[in-house]
Amino acid sequence: MDILFIQPWDRPWDDSGYVARRRKMYLSRAQFEVGVQVPDKYSFGHLDLNLEVRAGKSVEDAVAEAVAEYRPRLVMLTMPVYVLGGQIGRIIGAIEKSVQAPPIILGGGEIALIHDLPLRLWPQITCCYNGFGAELPELIEACLSRRHPKIAGVYWRGESHRGTTRGAAFLIDGYSAEDFYTACGRLNFDQYLARIRAQNVQPMGIVEMTRGCSFRCDFCAINGARMGFHVRSPQTVVNEMRFLAERGIDYLHIIDPTFGLDREAACALLQELAHFHAEQPAVGIEILTRPELVTEPYADALKRAGIRRCAIGMETMEKQDLGGVHKTLCPSKTEQAVYRLALRGIQTKLFHIVFPNRFSEATIAFFSELSQDGVPFVIQTSFLRQLPDRLSAHPFITQDQTVYVPRKDTPEQLMEWMLANQAFPSMDLGDRGDAVLRKAIRTAMKRGKPLESLFSAKREKREWTLRSGWGERYRYVHRGGFSVAQNMN
Repeated sequence: MDILFIQPWDRPWDDSGYVARRRKMYLSRAQFEVGVQVPDKYSFGHLDLNLEVRAGKSVEDAVAEAVAEYRPRLVMLTMPVYVLGGQIGRIIGAIEKSVQAPPIILGGGEIALIHDLPLRLWPQITCCYNGFGAELPELIEACLSRRHPKIAGVYWRGESHRGTTRGAAFLIDGYSAEDFYTACGRLNFDQYLARIRAQNVQPMGIVEMTRGCSFRCDFCAINGARMGFHVRSPQTVVNEMRFLAERGIDYLHIIDPTFGLDREAACALLQELAHFHAEQPAVGIEILTRPELVTEPYADALKRAGIRRCAIGMETMEKQDLGGVHKTLCPSKTEQAVYRLALRGIQTKLFHIVFPNRFSEATIAFFSELSQDGVPFVIQTSFLRQLPDRLSAHPFITQDQTVYVPRKDTPEQLMEWMLANQAFPSMDLGDRGDAVLRKAIRTAMKRGKPLESLFSAKREKREWTLRSGWGERYRYVHRGGFSVAQNMN
């Protein structure tokens, strides 16, 4: 084989205590986006480590076996986020132990932020790359011929990189879904789906119409990369969705960072999706947008299009904290958007950030209000982190926004995390929440008692315990890079 693409695994497969997504698996776009852009004359295959880890195989064995079997001339890896660095290191270590270790290209969105840092971390990498793919054919030719020409977006080993470079910013468009998911006939997509389902896992599709964002929230990696805002044609997107639905994939996630930012393209896609929904009523669709975009007509269009869940960036209900990270949003807009969606039967996924040295009573009060009103919602919480840069150092987990990291975060943050995720529907801990804790929060707020006076977060050995004033205890465990919490009563 000429080129082998290796997809890192999703961390929940490592830990039996992690609740969400254990029976679901997103189909990563990176392996298909690379495959469709590899020149036709080269053979191409992919190794999805999600399947190997899910089947109980070690990462090292899976990589070693694939490299030995396919004997690729070139290996391509993706690093979409900085916290995957530990996984990338394990994969590279396994490749290095093969008899004839092939050259390695590391690409992905994170390279736009950390530039040539991977070349210093892993000597085995030939080059790292950022961009949307226009330069991939030239880059592949250069690696296989062992030439190192100047290519936009590419950092070659041995070169000095004082400035930044960037690949061409555009989205491939006009492709057929068949070509995309089979890498122009070189991958057996139906066999890949069969392998996923054989492990009792439900595949979920990821589609994309836009990439980038024009807003400037300074906690956001998309903004930090400064890649601009680019749009793919709605017809290409809906054809891709039909292709996946025809193969029994009944949940599709439109991963545009801000769906509706290009109003004309979004309206065109929603019109197409209304027809798609009539054809495939059982297929669920999820989108991500901003609260201020959720007008009454927009919410109606989402309903007609069959949108089941709409994720929005709430961050916090504290206006001062929002302004501190250049988030131009009033909390009232978030509340208005959530209720508009609820009236149309659309669940909201609220991206919630816990801010340093702060406990937000207003945020917990908002969750409590939604719960009392029967509003369908789920929380996805993160800790506010500084974006990584080229001077970032190990361990990678310290940059993870999804888990509490000692010496980086505060008890106030952890208390808010635990109250939000224990009491209410949570992407991390399950879709029910603790009814006893919800009632306690509601009672305290009715009596005007500050929540911080009713609960305390205390560290006990390697675990944190949230204690209530009436004897309830909730345990938080930082386990292998995950947040796991449970009622101890």
